[in-house]
Amino acid sequence: MFSPTTRAVEEAGGVAVAKLREYVMGEQEADKMATASEPKVVQQPVLVSMDDVAEDKSLIPPIS
Repeated sequence: MFSPTTRAVEEAGGVAVAKLREYVMGEQEADKMATASEPKVVQQPVLVSMDDVAEDKSLIPPIS
């Protein structure tokens, strides 16, 4: 049996995660993620050589 404090902390954590998702991805994407039943496909990292970066500066991700 969970104590009321433990349950409140778990619920607050769930709310915090949902709000963070909304902030990062936007409201519509967060809603899709919350209601999706199938697992999401994770984008694989793309390997880029230093020669490619030297030729095309757009391959360098922006620093936020």
